[in-house]
Amino acid sequence: MGSPDQHQFAVPGHELLRVLSDREQSKLFLGRGPEGGLVAVKLEQPRTAGRLEKILARYRKLQGLTARDGFIRILGFGALDDGWVWHSMPLADNLPGLAPLNSEDGLQHYTPLTLASWIIENGPASASQAATWGHRICLALGILHEAGLVHRDVKPSNLVFVNGDITLADYGLVGEPGSEADLIGTQGFIPLEGTSDPGADLFALGKTLYQAFSGKDPMEFP
Repeated sequence: MGSPDQHQFAVPGHELLRVLSDREQSKLFLGRGPEGGLVAVKLEQPRTAGRLEKILARYRKLQGLTARDGFIRILGFGALDDGWVWHSMPLADNLPGLAPLNSEDGLQHYTPLTLASWIIENGPASASQAATWGHRICLALGILHEAGLVHRDVKPSNLVFVNGDITLADYGLVGEPGSEADLIGTQGFIPLEGTSDPGADLFALGKTLYQAFSGKDPMEFP
């Protein structure tokens, strides 16, 4: 699929400035929110009417949860006429060394700072740093699990830094726990029993922290 033209999507109250990620089932944009500040806007693939209501109900539930520490906050959400689901979030920190966002060059080269890119830039983290990150994300996952939801895709690229704090992001696969094995997620972070229960999120977080302090690929886990 080619790069999406931001002009093909009309997200209410938002101006889409640049594509940050283009996948078949989701698009991530740098944009401006209703008050003119920079935000990230994610769009998920079109849904059928019945599925759309479930997704919007999930975002209604998530929006309140993400106001708490450890989450990237959902600022707004909704559905477009063609069934694409959107939600907006605060902008993640910029990759160090890039031009500031108050310049045109900065807007053109902005790159979100994720844990994955942090590891590439800095190498393995100390055990104490990894433990600090792990504690913060564990608390966020606990909030999610208590609300009857599982994330199902915890990994370094889905942990982003906002104002220097690591946060849980990407709610595209969040769902309710199920009894049947579900292997949705990312290879290397999925336990053998699948991602359908809260324990799978903790398994994935463990693999994420292993990668953070060892610098090794999760598939190399002993």
